[in-house]
Amino acid sequence: MRVSVNGQFAFVYTGKSEHLPNQSAVVFIHGAGLDHTVWVLPSRYFSRHGFNVIAPDLPGHGRSSGESLNKIETMADWIIALLDASGLSRHLSLATVWDR
Repeated sequence: MRVSVNGQFAFVYTGKSEHLPNQSAVVFIHGAGLDHTVWVLPSRYFSRHGFNVIAPDLPGHGRSSGESLNKIETMADWIIALLDASGLSRHLSLATVWDR
């Protein structure tokens, strides 16, 4: 699905077609130079076991528009804006290591 975040479009893999408001969400964040595809298998698993899944392509990665974010703080602000735009209030976030 595509979500508008800070005036730009972000691609979000969900593992299924729609989110259900009564389910908790798991948020998967990829590392630098990657995209949502690193989370395809866990996304499918969690979406089929009662969770909404959000696995976005960060700006400048995969199918999302915009330039890459170069600070952890900026990425955190973007992720918060993405969660606000998604309308999901209950979530658990998982991320890869962002440094080398």
